[in-house]
Amino acid sequence: MVSSTEAESTKLAAIAGPIVLVHGAWHGGWVWRHVADHLRQMGHDVHAPSLTGLGSRRHLADLAINLSTHVDDLVGLIESEEMRNAIVVAHSYAGMVATAAVGRIHERLAGLVFLDAFIPADGESMLTWTDPATVTGSLATARAGRFLLPPPPAAFGIGPADSSNSQWLERRLDPHPLATLFERARVNEDVLLSLPRTAIVCTEPVFNPALPDHLAKRFDDSGYRLHELAAPHNAMVTHPNQVAKLIHEVTA
Repeated sequence: MVSSTEAESTKLAAIAGPIVLVHGAWHGGWVWRHVADHLRQMGHDVHAPSLTGLGSRRHLADLAINLSTHVDDLVGLIESEEMRNAIVVAHSYAGMVATAAVGRIHERLAGLVFLDAFIPADGESMLTWTDPATVTGSLATARAGRFLLPPPPAAFGIGPADSSNSQWLERRLDPHPLATLFERARVNEDVLLSLPRTAIVCTEPVFNPALPDHLAKRFDDSGYRLHELAAPHNAMVTHPNQVAKLIHEVTA
């Protein structure tokens, strides 16, 4: 039997705009599988695209893929589907993509959700918050100098103890186009700050030592609705129900 509260939530979800789940580096739309299932059960229209060169679009991997390519992916999806009042949920690197896309699609958006994501100011790149030694080590293992090889699942907080999810990630993670990390984001800050913004910060463990300081600076304007989640960086894998509930709250 459905409670009145559940019925009300389903009704709200049914009239909300679509939810677009955007994955981070090395991943694909597949990583949102369980979160998408939960959201659809709540009545949401959910899209989980794979960015060019990754996931279901890995066959398009090319040396020319950069941040602008992935921004075009997100803008193209939202425009071609003629979305209105969409909620964009961005994980990790996808915070760069969503933030840079806002200036082109803000009239189609109802809000943004950043899941343990980087939120650039105008002119910043992913390397802005990456330790130089880490960059040097990463470049040394980059395939053909243009694709960054995926780290082990443990880097995302999913260790051997969670063997099912760890093996799932290991099978699916793809080399990431390196140029996406070097390109500086072009951000319309005024438009970004005009939209409702929610940030979910994963705390167990911290994914990137530079991320907390970066987020603290971005949240100084106090325009973000903040949530802490006791989960690793890939919370959509380990805590899909909690992530889905937090996203659902934004639509209500």
